[in-house]
Amino acid sequence: MKTLLAGLLASGCCVSVALAQPPAHGDAAAPAAETGQKPAGGHAGHGGGRRAKMLMLANADGARITYWKPDLTRMELSAEHGHLTLPPTGMDNYHALVVEQDWGPEKDTLIRYEYSFGKPSGHSPAELTAAVKTELEVVPDPIPREHYRYMAADRWSFLVRYQGQPLAGTPVLLATSQGSRLEAVTDAAGRVTFRLPDDFPEVEAGRENNTPAELSVTASHREDGLEFVTVLTAPYHADPAHWQSFPTGVAIAGAGFLVGGLVGFRRRHDNKKRGSA
Repeated sequence: MKTLLAGLLASGCCVSVALAQPPAHGDAAAPAAETGQKPAGGHAGHGGGRRAKMLMLANADGARITYWKPDLTRMELSAEHGHLTLPPTGMDNYHALVVEQDWGPEKDTLIRYEYSFGKPSGHSPAELTAAVKTELEVVPDPIPREHYRYMAADRWSFLVRYQGQPLAGTPVLLATSQGSRLEAVTDAAGRVTFRLPDDFPEVEAGRENNTPAELSVTASHREDGLEFVTVLTAPYHADPAHWQSFPTGVAIAGAGFLVGGLVGFRRRHDNKKRGSA
């Protein structure tokens, strides 16, 4: 397991995705960069709205890029100069970006689920996650619901599938852009669970004041002499308990001070009575 995971880290998993920077000058017609911040107008959930999104892809020259809609119809996309635009589809719900790179003896796949807004699709996200999109997949199990997100310190499970079937006993690596590394092995159902690292170096009060970081969940499987490597990427956010617990902590500390003061007063009162008896 250590050898495999070390190999995955050393390889950099070949195909990678990063958030695009916003245009130097704002343009209502330009694609909205995925920054995790609320866009001007429209829905802000999951860092997106009804407009196009832009991602940066590395090592994706010649890759097959497929964008799955909630109703499981697909469109082929292409990256230009390492930049990929996810067009609005007019459908509300999760979409799946699948980037497949065939290196000959190794096939790499990168999958990312993106929430886009539009007219109700009439389809459950479970239909999209259940669909077989490539040979080897890491699937959110479950996927965060609308208006919810991956949060640091939360526990989330992922399913590893090969040709649609759960893959038991497979090493899985969870890595974050903050430098954390967690390892686990899938159970008999092909499932693995991680407590997301609470590794934001500085946290300010309020979600909007903390830029989301990136996580990746990687698995590998060898079949018929071919090596399959798959990576699921997603943003995750700082644990809100860091700022939500502050008033509670102050209240608890205040209550403790008050109780301690009452106890001390009672003891002094009792001692005084005993001394005067």
